[in-house]
Amino acid sequence: MTTSSNENIAAQHYEAARATLGDAQSTQDLQTALRHLTAAAEAGHARAQLDLGTLYATGQGVVERDYPTARLWLESAAEKDNADAHFNLGVGYAAGWFTALPDYEEAARHYAAASDQGVAAAALNLGMLHYHTQVAAPDPETAYEQFVLAAAAGLPEGHYSLGVCLSEGHGTEASRDLAFEQYLIAAEKGHVSAQFNLGMYYATGGGTVERDLLEAERWFVAAAQQGHPRAQAALEHLHDGNQS
Repeated sequence: MTTSSNENIAAQHYEAARATLGDAQSTQDLQTALRHLTAAAEAGHARAQLDLGTLYATGQGVVERDYPTARLWLESAAEKDNADAHFNLGVGYAAGWFTALPDYEEAARHYAAASDQGVAAAALNLGMLHYHTQVAAPDPETAYEQFVLAAAAGLPEGHYSLGVCLSEGHGTEASRDLAFEQYLIAAEKGHVSAQFNLGMYYATGGGTVERDLLEAERWFVAAAQQGHPRAQAALEHLHDGNQS
């Protein structure tokens, strides 16, 4: 059988799996979908290998959680340079699914492969590994550069992490004002720590940010409503200061 024929058969099994899952109403339907998905994966279909590996990693549907099998299928997809497979492998290695302890070096390798293909969450996670010095040779500039990619994709955590780097001068020149700009974007997207930080900016003033207690209160309230551990105390301190 030719390579083209194998690819066609794999694609047919994958489409059958997707169609069956879309209309699944019973355990039998799910088992049928799993058989098609497995057949597609065994025939080399990268997306089927990704989906099958993800199913085994999460234990969804009729599949029990099985990390060794998940790793097998995700690695097969990653060998075909499937970006999502690289990302899921990164998650698995960082979480310690595949090894006795988390393997941050392997996680970083897979996150880097996914980030290079434009997976924003992989860029964020890779940046975190470098920022928190969880890899053998942590690089502040790599952390900053990856956070830039995550922020460019619109991830609130990417903007917040950029703000932290700019505030601390981590991997880039420190700038309180540029940090504020990133915190503002993240806060407007609902990031609780960014909301708290904005409250602190407005409560104290400085740089291009003028002291504004009403704005400080607004952001402290937003952070407190999301359960930020220091927001309520900051809000009470703000009120006490207004009364004195």
